[in-house]
Amino acid sequence: MSASERRGAWRILVPLVKGQTARPLISVGDALVAGAVEAAGLVLGIVETSFTNPMQGPDIDRIRDMLKWIASSDYDHEGRPAMGVEVRFSTDIAASIRAAVMEHSCSTVVLAYPWLAEPRQHRLRAVCESLLEPAPSDLLLVRPALAAPEAAINPRSIMVAVRGGPHQALINRLIKGFARVAESKVTLVHVSRPSDHQDRRRRGREELQRLATSLGGIPVSIVTAEHANPMSVIMDVAADHDLVVVGSHLDREAPARILSPALRQLLSRSPATVVLAHAAGAQDWQLPEVRSASGASGSRSPRAGVPSVG
Repeated sequence: MSASERRGAWRILVPLVKGQTARPLISVGDALVAGAVEAAGLVLGIVETSFTNPMQGPDIDRIRDMLKWIASSDYDHEGRPAMGVEVRFSTDIAASIRAAVMEHSCSTVVLAYPWLAEPRQHRLRAVCESLLEPAPSDLLLVRPALAAPEAAINPRSIMVAVRGGPHQALINRLIKGFARVAESKVTLVHVSRPSDHQDRRRRGREELQRLATSLGGIPVSIVTAEHANPMSVIMDVAADHDLVVVGSHLDREAPARILSPALRQLLSRSPATVVLAHAAGAQDWQLPEVRSASGASGSRSPRAGVPSVG
C-alpha cells in the first residue's frame, strides 16, 4: 500500500530513538491528530541492541527508561484520543521504522533530527536521511529548539517557507493542528531569486494566496522577498518565531545528498524549533545556493528587501 493510499486513514507514527525527545515529538504527533477529522497515532520507543549482546539486564533498564520518558510527556489532550505506545528492540533503527510503517499502515512519520553538538549526531542524522531515500511514508523531521530541546512544542508563532510543490499538503496539516492546540499565529514567507522567470514568481504569489485562504480563520501574515540566497532570508525571518516549517530541498548538483547544504544549516543552527516536511515519493530539486545578490561573498543583511504584507 502506497503512502498516498494510506493517507485516508491518517495514521501517525512517532519513533523515539532517544527518550529525551519524547515531549517535543509527541507534541507534534498530538497536533497532527488534533488537526485531522479522523486520525490515530502510535508512539514507538526503539531501544538499540546487538546480535552479540542478547537482551539482558541493561537492555531491560533501557526499556524502563524509555517508558519513563514517554510517561513524563503525558499532558492534557482536552478530550482528544491519546496516541498508543509500543516499545521494541532493534539492531537497525531505520529498518525498524520502515517495518512499523508497514505493520501499522502509517501515513506520516515524526522523527527527531539531531542538533549540531548532540552526542551521536552523525548516526542519528544518517538514520533520518536514510528514511528519505526512498521515504516509506510522509516524513516530518523535527529539530527541537536549542534552548529547550526536551520541552513540548507549543508555538505562539509559526513561520512557513512557502515553495508550493508536493510537500505543501503535509505542511498545511501540521499548521492547522498547531493552530488548534496552541492557537499559533502564522507567517508565510516566499522568497524568489532575481533570476526567477516571471511565471515562477506568479506561481509563488498564487501559492501564497491559496495557502492563506486554506488556513481559514488562522491569523496569517505574509512576507515576500527577492534574494539570490533564499535561505539567508528564511534564517533571518525565522529568528522571530518559535517554530519554523520548511519543505525538503534535494541538491541537483549532488543527487546522493538528500538534504541540501542550506537545509542542513537551518536544521543545525536555527535557535527555533525546525520541522522539515517531506512527502513520500517527492522529487524536489533546488538550484545551488549563491552567496549574495551580486554572486560574490559578503555580509549584506537579508533584511534589506524583505517587505511584509498583511
